[in-house]
Amino acid sequence: MAGPQFSIIPVSLLRLLAELVRAGELQPAALWVVASLCVYTNRDGSAYPSIATLADESGLDEKTVRRHLHALRATRVLEVRARRKADGSQDSNGYAFTDQAWKL
Repeated sequence: MAGPQFSIIPVSLLRLLAELVRAGELQPAALWVVASLCVYTNRDGSAYPSIATLADESGLDEKTVRRHLHALRATRVLEVRARRKADGSQDSNGYAFTDQAWKL
C-alpha cells in the first residue's frame, strides 16, 4: 500500500489569498480551487486539470470552480492559458500561478 501523497502550497500564496479574502476580492472557498490546482502543478509551475477534475478534487460544482478561477485570474493570482488539441478543438486550460503569488 502506498503512503500518503502530499501537495505543497507556498506560504506566500496562502498569505496572498488571506489578504484577498480579507479585502473581499476572493471568497474563502477559492482556497479549495487553489489547493486542487496545486495537486496538479508540475515542476515547471504549470497545471492542466479539467474543470471537472478541479470540481471533483475541491468538492465544489463546476460553475463554482469557474467562478473562483475567474476571480483568481481577475486578482492576478492565476494565469489561464487556452489549449487546443491537434484538431483545433478546445482542450483543458493550462494554469500557472503568477509572480504576484510568490512575492509576499
